[in-house]
Amino acid sequence: MKNSPSFLLVFLFSTLGPLSACSKSGEHADASQVAAKVNGSEITVHQINQVLEHASASTKANTDATSKAILEKLITQELVIAKAQDSKLDRTPEFVMALDAARKELLAQAYFGQITGHPAKINDDEIKHYFTDHPELFSQRRIYSITDIEFSRDEKLMVPVNELIAKGNSVSEISAWLKSQGVNFNINNIARTAEDLSFDILPKVSKLDVGQSVIFEDGQTVHILNLVNFKQEPVDFASAAPRIERFLEGQRRDLLISVELKKLRDTAKVEYVGEFAPTTSPDKIQSAAGQNKAK
Repeated sequence: MKNSPSFLLVFLFSTLGPLSACSKSGEHADASQVAAKVNGSEITVHQINQVLEHASASTKANTDATSKAILEKLITQELVIAKAQDSKLDRTPEFVMALDAARKELLAQAYFGQITGHPAKINDDEIKHYFTDHPELFSQRRIYSITDIEFSRDEKLMVPVNELIAKGNSVSEISAWLKSQGVNFNINNIARTAEDLSFDILPKVSKLDVGQSVIFEDGQTVHILNLVNFKQEPVDFASAAPRIERFLEGQRRDLLISVELKKLRDTAKVEYVGEFAPTTSPDKIQSAAGQNKAK
C-alpha cells in the first residue's frame, strides 16, 4: 500500500521535530559546516547532528547512512516549509495557536529537565531490593494467556458479578449471566507478559490458578480477566538490573516533578471562573477539612 502524502508529512516532521530550521541566505554558516543549500537556505552539519542525537542506538550504529537520510528529510522539510510560508499558512490563527502551545510545552519540558537534571544515582542495593520485592516481574515472571470479558460499568451489576467470580464460575457461565441481564460485552483472548500488565492488576493475576478470574475497573469499563494458561519465563538479575535502574531513575524524576508541581500549586493563586468555578469555594473546603480534623 502506498503511503499517503499526509502520512509522509506526519512521519517527516515527527522524526525531525523542532530542531531542523534552516539558515537563511543572509545567515551564512562556515562553508565546511554546510551540508546542502535549498533555494539559498543552508542546511548545516550541526542540524544533522542535532537530529542524530535523538536517534535510537541501533539507528546511530550506521552513522553515515543515517546522516544522509536525515539530510534528505531536512531538504524535503525545507521545501514543504517554503511552500507553506508562500501560502501564508504560518499566519493563520490555527497555526499561531499551535505554535504557542508547542512553545509552552517545550518551556515546561525544559524546566522539568532543569529540576531533574542531576538526581541522586540509583545504588546497587536499591536495584537488588526492587528485584527481590517483585518476583512476579523477574524470578517468577510469566507469560499469561487470558480471556478478557469487557463491558460498561453499571453499579447494579458489580455485586452479582463479583459473587460469580468468587464462586469460581467459568467464562461461559459469566457470559451467559451477562447476556441474561441484557448487558453488551466483548470477549477477547489475549497474551500478556508480566510487564504488559499494570502494577495494580499484576499482583492479582500472578496469584490466580488456571480457570480463576479477577475483576478490575478502568474508568467506566469493567474487565473480567480469566486465566486460561501461563508459561514461566523468569528473568535473572543480571538481565533485569539495567531495566530496573532506568525504571527507578524515571520514578525518581517523576517524584521530583510532582514535588515541584505541588510547591508551585501551593504558592500560586489559582482562580476558577465561569463554568469552571467550584460550587464551594476552596477556602470553605479548607475550613471544613480543618473542622473535621478537630472533631
